Parts: sequence; C-alpha cells; structure tokens
Amino acid sequence: MRHRKFKYPFLDEAVKIQPMFRGLCWNLVFLGTLTGASCAQNRTAPHQMVSPQTTSPLEKRANDIVANINTPKDFEQLYSSDFLAAVPPAKLTEIYSGLTTQFGKAVRVQKVVPSSPSAGHISIQFEKNMVAGMNLDIQNKAPFLVTGLVITSTENGSSSLEDLIGELKALPGQTALSVVKLDGSKLVSIAAHNPDKSLAIGSTFKLYVLSELVRNIAAGKRHWGDVIELKEASLPSGFLQTWPSGSPITLHTLASLMISISDNTATDQLITTLGREPIEKMMATAGNSNPARSFPFLKTVEMFKIKGETQPNFASNYAAKSIAGRRQLLATAVATFPKEKIAPDFLTKPNHIDKIEWFASPNDLARVMNWLRLHSTSTGDKARGVLSINKALPAEEAAQWNYVGYKGGSETGVMSMTYLLQSKKGDWYVVSGTWNNEAAPLNEGQFAGFMTKAVTLLRGRIKS
Repeated sequence: MRHRKFKYPFLDEAVKIQPMFRGLCWNLVFLGTLTGASCAQNRTAPHQMVSPQTTSPLEKRANDIVANINTPKDFEQLYSSDFLAAVPPAKLTEIYSGLTTQFGKAVRVQKVVPSSPSAGHISIQFEKNMVAGMNLDIQNKAPFLVTGLVITSTENGSSSLEDLIGELKALPGQTALSVVKLDGSKLVSIAAHNPDKSLAIGSTFKLYVLSELVRNIAAGKRHWGDVIELKEASLPSGFLQTWPSGSPITLHTLASLMISISDNTATDQLITTLGREPIEKMMATAGNSNPARSFPFLKTVEMFKIKGETQPNFASNYAAKSIAGRRQLLATAVATFPKEKIAPDFLTKPNHIDKIEWFASPNDLARVMNWLRLHSTSTGDKARGVLSINKALPAEEAAQWNYVGYKGGSETGVMSMTYLLQSKKGDWYVVSGTWNNEAAPLNEGQFAGFMTKAVTLLRGRIKS
C-alpha cells in the first residue's frame, strides 16, 4: 500500500507513479528539482513584488517557462548549458508533460517575488485551478538564460474551504472531507463534505496499528525500545522486505517506518506482533463507525496476494465470503501462496476497492488521530514524534503550525490524506479527505493540492 511524502528537492526517480508495489512516497507527483550549477540555495528577503505587466528579465523568463511547459521545445533558447547538462531536454519534457497531465495547461504567471534581480519565487497558474510555486534563477546579464528552477509546491487555487469543497464534489467517483476542531474527545465541524462516508483509505489504516501499539505501551505490555526479530516480508513501499529474516529491530523503528514511509513489511510485522483481532477491536475503540467492514484486518502482503489473483477469480470469491470465510481463506490459500507469484499488473486499474481494502470516513480518521493525541501525552511517549516525521506539507506551511502529524495512503483508485494540527494558539485540528473512483485511476497530484490547500485555508480561517 502506498503513502504520500513531500520533500524537497523533488526530482527523484523513485517517486514516479508505478502501477504496482510502490509506496505512496509521493513528492507532489511528477514535480522535480530542475537545477543547474547556479541555482541559489539561500534566499534573501524578497524585494517588491513585480506585477505581471513588467518586463524585467526575471518576469520575461517566468512567462517563457509558462510557454515551455505547454510546448516543451527549443530548450537551448531558454536554459543555460549547465542547466541542460543537469536536466536534459528529455527529462524536462517528461516533467512538464507530467505537470500538464495532472493540472492542465499552464495559464499564466500569477506573481513574481524577486529576491534579487536574477532570482526569485514565481507562481504559475494551471487550468485545473492549481498553482505551482517555483524558485527561479537566471543569468545576471543577457541573454538571461535560466540557471535554476525548483518546483517548491503545488496547491489548489480556491480562496475558501467552501470553494474547495465545490471542486471536490466535481471530481469523478466519491469524495469526502472533514475539517474539525478537537474539543476534548469531541469533533467540532468547521467544514465538511460527506464527513461520515466510509471509503477505502489505503495505507491510512496504519493509524489503527499505531493506536494498538500505543495502547500496549500505555498498559505496560510493551515498550518502544523492545527489540523483536523481523519475520515478515511484504512488498514495497518501504525497504525492510530486503532485510534478512531474523534481523533485530525495535518497535519504535517499526512504527516510525510504518508511518513515515509506509513500510509494508514494518506494518505486517507489527500486525503479527500485536495480533489481528486486538487491532480490529482497536478500530472501534478509536472511533471507527463501521469497523467490521474492514474485517478481517488484512496485512499488506495478504492484500497483494488476494488482489494479485492467487487463483482465477480469487479476489471476487474472497469478497463474496463472510468474515469467517475470509479468515479461513487467509489461513489456507492466502497463507500458502508465494508472494513471488503475485500477478505483476494487478494494480494497473482499480481492483475491488469497494470490498477488499481498509475503510473509514474522514470523521473516523479524525477520531483515530484524536485518540492518538489524547493517549500520547505522557512523559516518554513517542507516538506524536512518529506521526510528525513526514509532515506531507511544504516546509513554509508546516512552519506555521506548532505541530503537524500526518498519515496518508493510496492504491489505484484510492487516495486518503489526514493531518493532525496544532495551531500557534495551542488549539488542535484535523483535516481529513478521501477520494475513491472504482472506474479509473485518480489524478493524485490534483487531490494532494486540494488537501494541502485545505490546511492553508483552515489556518487562514482560524488566524493561527
């Protein structure tokens, strides 16, 4: 199962969308660092903003980039030789084609904020109401070729949570969003769209595994530093599947990898260690309104085997079984099937996402995040730290909050993102959204932009 991770710089071959076995370590899909030898790493305080009507060299090159995104050609006329040596034309074409596939054509330069005459931050608006932020560097004399270009963020262009919800409603398939303030154990709604609709959530289910681990630790049954032997081996995302069987590893490391990079082997090892049935009970304890829909609570490797057609029509047959029948199949046909024989193309399109998955509503996910918040206040508890390793926000936005915790996930046709946030005033909030489409793969970059924008719009509303 897959998980979404944001980091900078972006150009990383490992984060391209692949149809199978890849983690949702999603660095704003297809966005890469486009950087030449002169790319400035440190920015000074911005000068006065340049309006789109000016014809400064920086502004001119920003407009040229808009045109080049839409028609990737004649690169030597726009980029320096050092830049093209670092990012060849074929790579530029691939990145720009990815941008327009995700967000539509580049429409205009929305603004330019110079940090010097030859460097600044630009914002480019795309057709699908998405805005990409970029750091731009150019030569300091004619012909003012581009020497550095770093895509730092993408976000939806909506100006209010209500506008954002309107756009979510227009997406194909089913969408749901909940933005809440946490008042003790209560959720106080700020904005909502289908907040109680239970949908497939991909790797976000790992919040329930973390919750059961926290419960065990609070009860004194286990400790973060406990060392166990690694016996499970799933498929990516993650890397623990490459470790030797029997490798010693702490529970804290397993939890950190499970949440931050969605390591599937770490997850399966924790499920084995903690027990499937206790985690199922934890779903109800942590506020899931329909936990039985996710029973039996699958390991990731079991999900891969079932959807990878262990036998002809196996997934359909599994989905039709009762919970007891499914448990029996897990203990027999699924357990004995070698993962090496999983069909290589089973995630190229949505695959039984309405029946074979892990399910929760946005409000369910807000409740499990709140459960973790309320049960991670004791001295020495490390759950909040685990949740905050991968904040899944641009650094500038994350810095506006006292705390950011995050878990997300996807498979083809499924995407879910949930944030636990503490404002500078000390109040707590959750932003949780999910998109399912049984008919086709999702525009994941667009949805990621929606969710990061929702966090920004929440901050504007509460004036943190």
